[in-house]
Amino acid sequence: LIWIYSVGMLAFAALTGVLALYLNAEFGVTEKTIGFFFMYVSGISIVMRLFLLGPIVDRLGEVRTVRLGTICLTVGLGAFPLAHSLPVLALVLPLMPIGTALMFPSTTALMSRFSSKGELGTVMGTAQTFAGMSRIVAPVLGTMAFQRLGHGWPFFAAGGVVALVGLLAFHL
Repeated sequence: LIWIYSVGMLAFAALTGVLALYLNAEFGVTEKTIGFFFMYVSGISIVMRLFLLGPIVDRLGEVRTVRLGTICLTVGLGAFPLAHSLPVLALVLPLMPIGTALMFPSTTALMSRFSSKGELGTVMGTAQTFAGMSRIVAPVLGTMAFQRLGHGWPFFAAGGVVALVGLLAFHL
């Protein structure tokens, strides 16, 4: 569960770290228009967490919600660089905040449920430590991949890593 949480955070931090660079290079988005994209992603994340997450978890349970989240995040990251127009991008982009909204709270809930009472603080602290390290490392790795391998590579790499760790979600 800690790996699922940390790698999911790594992928999402890589996305946010190179999103502005990618949108500028591929679609000519500037500092004057980038706010709309972040507002779109944030708005979807807020709607997911405030209104949809609870009913989804009630219906599917946390384990299947984590699985669905890893699938959404993987597909969203992998498809993002393949979207060659803004309308297609507007359809693909929501998969990433939907995926993280499904993954992160459900994974945290499972960690708290399956940790012994005496180890709960250690488990949650370890998960947050790894997630914090992911938030530091991901933008650096993402921008290196963007610059050296190509504009789509941070997304493909992040999607591949989430897919691999997502396999763990199917063994819960």
